[in-house]
Amino acid sequence: MSDNDEVIRAYHEAVRTAPQDHPDLGMYLTNLAAALGERYSETWETVDLEESIRSARDATRLEPQSQTDQATWLNNLGIRLSDRYSRLGAGADLEEAIRVAEEAVDTTQHWPARASYMRNLGSYLGERYLTTGVTADIERAIHVTRQSIDLTAADPVQQAKGWNSLGTRLGERYQAEGDANILEEAISALHQAIDQTPELHPARASHLNGLGVHLAARYALIGALTDVENAVDVGRSAVRATPDNKISRALFLHNLGAALGDRYTRTKTKGDLEEAVRFAQETVDLTPNGHPKRPMYLNSLAIRLGDAYALGGSIADLDNIIRVAREAADAIPDFHAARPAYLNNVGIRLLERYAREGDTTALEEGIRVLREALRTTPETSPARATYLVNLGTGLDHRHGCAGATAHADHEEALSHFQAALRQPNASTIKRIAAGIAVLRICAASSDWQQACDASELAVSLIPKLAPRALENADRQHILSQVVGLASDGAAVALQAGRDPTVALGYLEQGRGVLATVLLEMRADILDLQAAQPDLARHFLRLRDELDTPDTHGAFLTDDRENSMRQQTRASRRYDAGNELDRLIAEIHRRPGFSDFLAAPSEAGMRAAASRGPIVVLNTSGYRSDAILVEQHQIRSLALPNLESGHVEKAARSSGLEVESLEWLWDTIARPVLDALGFSGPPAAEGWPHVWWIATGALSKLPIHAAGRHRGGSAGAVLDRVVSSYSSSVKAILHGRRRATPAPVASVPGQALLVEMQDTPGQGRLRFARNEVAVVSDLCRTMGLNPLQPGRLKRHVVTHLPGSKIFHFAGHGLTDAVDPSQSQLLLEDWTADPLSVGTLMSLKLQERAPLMAYLSACGTGQIRNESFLDESIHLIGACQLAGFRHVIGTLWKVDDESCADVARIVYEAIREGGMTDESVARGLHNATKELRGRWLRKKPAEAERRRSVKEAVACLAADGTGGGIVGEEDSRDVLDDDDEALPLHWVPYVHFGV
Repeated sequence: MSDNDEVIRAYHEAVRTAPQDHPDLGMYLTNLAAALGERYSETWETVDLEESIRSARDATRLEPQSQTDQATWLNNLGIRLSDRYSRLGAGADLEEAIRVAEEAVDTTQHWPARASYMRNLGSYLGERYLTTGVTADIERAIHVTRQSIDLTAADPVQQAKGWNSLGTRLGERYQAEGDANILEEAISALHQAIDQTPELHPARASHLNGLGVHLAARYALIGALTDVENAVDVGRSAVRATPDNKISRALFLHNLGAALGDRYTRTKTKGDLEEAVRFAQETVDLTPNGHPKRPMYLNSLAIRLGDAYALGGSIADLDNIIRVAREAADAIPDFHAARPAYLNNVGIRLLERYAREGDTTALEEGIRVLREALRTTPETSPARATYLVNLGTGLDHRHGCAGATAHADHEEALSHFQAALRQPNASTIKRIAAGIAVLRICAASSDWQQACDASELAVSLIPKLAPRALENADRQHILSQVVGLASDGAAVALQAGRDPTVALGYLEQGRGVLATVLLEMRADILDLQAAQPDLARHFLRLRDELDTPDTHGAFLTDDRENSMRQQTRASRRYDAGNELDRLIAEIHRRPGFSDFLAAPSEAGMRAAASRGPIVVLNTSGYRSDAILVEQHQIRSLALPNLESGHVEKAARSSGLEVESLEWLWDTIARPVLDALGFSGPPAAEGWPHVWWIATGALSKLPIHAAGRHRGGSAGAVLDRVVSSYSSSVKAILHGRRRATPAPVASVPGQALLVEMQDTPGQGRLRFARNEVAVVSDLCRTMGLNPLQPGRLKRHVVTHLPGSKIFHFAGHGLTDAVDPSQSQLLLEDWTADPLSVGTLMSLKLQERAPLMAYLSACGTGQIRNESFLDESIHLIGACQLAGFRHVIGTLWKVDDESCADVARIVYEAIREGGMTDESVARGLHNATKELRGRWLRKKPAEAERRRSVKEAVACLAADGTGGGIVGEEDSRDVLDDDDEALPLHWVPYVHFGV
């Protein structure tokens, strides 16, 4: 017999033997009810629950000795009724719990007890709100909970319980309404609860658990990895602080497992998934049948098993997931607010079975279950959009089966997707997913107007995925989920007959979002400082706070200290981001600043073509076009022979052949240049300049090198125009707004030169040292002071702010998984990399350095197609850091060619007086010279290679041939056709103003 069993036996005896008028009978009944309630929480035997309610009710029928006794008895009855409501869902129990809790609050003025009763009343009102959606209930729940906090100001531990309850109530409101500000207030309250609770206090585990749940909710909302990392940390702390024999351990394990599952979906760390599955199973095993939380644990187990199934599970695994999800949905009461979510989980697993096995029975059941989930979800619930999308997907699948309901299914699916797209409080990514579905369905039926309307709204939502509060890595991850949408939207807009300016607006709004955020944060605000100095100071303070990378955690050795600091920083960034949004809105209301940080207007985009036309190349599965931006007009040119499939195939090719350059010329470059009037070689001193902006996989291809180079002059881009690239029109405009600072006569400019002839773990680059020596000599002739510091990251980062030119000759590494980790390889590259992320965090705009010359492999390369829209590569990072011009490469390059190209470029810059035009013209000259060598050597080299092949074949026939040894000091040469010279002149590109 446990201690509690003995207590129950003793109170049973006391109640049995006490006379009806005994002054302590009420206390005996109340304590018996409490003891029975505690045993119920361990065993979930309904007999204990029913007896606890009877005992508590009997106490309230007695004549109390004092108001304090009466309030205690009423409060106890409310707790027991709430337990039965959670178990059985009888609305009458909840209503009575609220009524007796109100009486308890009204009956006592003694502050410790009154505060506790207020918290309980708030909890019951919150339960009713989740069931009925009546806003007055949650508003009152929050109000009485705040009152309980005020009452306990003299007792920090009791007040902490109030903060914890307030956080829970606010979380309930967020769950129902989706207001991010409410969630932030909930997290703040929960932080306060933890701060006021001693380390070893038994309530601390509950407070930590609540904070973890709400941090995970914020991660789901905005996608900050720090939030889910912190949710895992505080979840572990909550579990550690809970005794093994406590039923609450199951709840805390469940929430920790959920956070680990969320982190797994982001990082794909297998250990997180394994732990998440294990904890989910343990919570189910710990929880008896009939426990109110068992359905939640079963549903979570199904979700975690689904994550594991996605790695390559069998149909038996999927059927087990469906079984567990069904058990969860069957076990939860019909009235419960979470029931639609559990039904949704069953439905999507059934759709998975259909997708895998073609099981139409599973499809029909999935649609039925998803209909029920949607039917029982309030119109205002943020989750409704998820259920709309999932039901729409099921109906779209059935429409594809071409059955009797095909037309009705098509119309209903489209209606659901439209509703999800237009639900204002839904998840942004879910709304965008719905918009993509509308676009696809309408395009399939050639309803281009409706497809365009959906695209317009979906594309307008993309910037909302990257709020200022997020770190760059988080923005990068989230934006990868909508790659290609802006291009499809632009194509659909043109197909619908919209003005090309509209299509261009979609591309500007939906691509390069990460860069836009950084460019806005680093914009020139001189006009604002002159006209509104107070607002400017406020803007600068918030901008500096948000545009500061998080590096402090690396120096903290205490895990708890680091976790708490990260939590505080994440919350502060969120607050600062919201504050900056409000400030920008205030600036817009001031005269003359209505367009502050706004996207460029049509006139602004035309002004960007003042130095030469801008050609935006857009390819999509729907159509391909060039949008031509000139000073006097913006127009479009259809490219009917450019198919997205061909572009993607060419972009995936491991090597580039002459035929590819000819295809680019025939399908893209020649039609565009002809339309612009550049139909032949220009006058010697009158070279036109074209800026190419390529979308999608086209950004991997060398438009500047397109041509029929074997067919004489004027058959190639190189023979008609100087080429530069940009990621967007707004990037060109931003770069030009940064005026080059006037040189100080007595202070020579600085050129930072880094040569990495020998790099740890990499092949030797025989020509790198000579390249830098030549560049150093040429810099001196331009009045620049060449500086070659140490070859560690800290040396380079220290000297970059004072340099006019940065020249790097060495190896580049392109990260196929995370482009922000692509890097220039220095001596310490394995321990402290000079990565894209590092370069993006630099702020060199005030001095506007002239050029970064990245003489390394693949500095403009993006290997992961999910990141094509964001132009996340080393060239783009240098531009965002503040360089006006960047010269880099699209792929692997030849060591010796790098040295030749650098020499020619710097000679042109010197002769051109270090102007903007001299940089692009220099690379143009270098590319033409190397192409000329290629053309001159090509016939002789082809004959020589044929002779070598014949000789090798003879040796092989004699059995005397050996292996062919490659050059160890080659800078990763391209693989080319045996009959052609390598196209070493092709991969060099210029990005700039």
